Amino acid sequence: MPTTPMYIVSVADDNYAQHLGVMLCSLFENKKPTTNIELYIIDGGLSSENKEKIFSIVNFYKTKLVCLSVDRNLYTNCLVDKYISMAVYYRISIPDIIPKHIDKILYIDCDTIILNDLTKLWNTNMRNKVVGAIADLPETSSDRKKVLCIPESSDYFNSGVLLINVIKWKEFDVGWKVRSYLREYPERISFWDQDALNAILYDKFLVLSERYNVMIFLQSNRIPRTYRNLPVILHYIGQKKPWHLTHGGALSKYYFNYLEKTPWNNSLSLKDKKMMLTSFISDKISFLFIKHGFLRNYEVLFQLWRFSVYRDFTYSDIKYRFLNKHKTLFEFLRNIKKTLRSLLVRI
Repeated sequence: MPTTPMYIVSVADDNYAQHLGVMLCSLFENKKPTTNIELYIIDGGLSSENKEKIFSIVNFYKTKLVCLSVDRNLYTNCLVDKYISMAVYYRISIPDIIPKHIDKILYIDCDTIILNDLTKLWNTNMRNKVVGAIADLPETSSDRKKVLCIPESSDYFNSGVLLINVIKWKEFDVGWKVRSYLREYPERISFWDQDALNAILYDKFLVLSERYNVMIFLQSNRIPRTYRNLPVILHYIGQKKPWHLTHGGALSKYYFNYLEKTPWNNSLSLKDKKMMLTSFISDKISFLFIKHGFLRNYEVLFQLWRFSVYRDFTYSDIKYRFLNKHKTLFEFLRNIKKTLRSLLVRI
């Protein structure tokens, strides 16, 4: 007897088509065989080529995919910038355009990686709340609550992962209220639809476990210790993303591991891969300088070591593959340390 599908929705335009493909690949690779998924993608401006690639991923994993469209005129005056297109607002329309028989959906941002099965998240008791979401980082929440006039006792949530009670959403007319808020208070908006959703739903959302939206900055180079053995969804927040090749870091490996399994696996040029390797090595050298106090001569040493690396490694040695050439990360770092000490003697 077939199980009830888990209805998962995401939004993408051509700028995020590749990253949607990576997220979907991680979703399929880590779901249980018994988990039945039905996908809905809101087309924010996808080319036929990118649609074909996305469908090829979904077909490989034998999953149903439906593409939906949104009335873009609803969001023409909304705040956008060089990093964010109008497509970021389209999730507001999801409950109004999905098939009428669906009473619950799980929305997931494209800049995420799924590391485990989502069944427990899907089966969460919504307790008559409109959405289930994860409280945002304190440094973000405090300021936004003041600006949006949200009571200090309430939480401010991150909208990258949303478990939506469709019935309650429509009952409360969330879509219309959020769009009205965006029109009436543009001066209060910094984080696009997320701000408006919080202003409307701050007392109508269920706080979910943080493991379902582990928010990470690439600069940190590590998953916060609290979630290290438990993360289900990693969310690359901030402007620096794994695909911005000059912003590498150890946490980018999750993205590139799944990128290799998608039709975009050959999208990186030799120049790009060199940049990725350089960024990765720079991160490790920075770590050593901070740990051992080798702060002077940092730029000189890095330039010398970078050109040494380029002589030995070219095409395939991007970050995570470079690590495989060493038995352990500790050995790799120890070798860098020896190299740095030898260079320090010469300077």
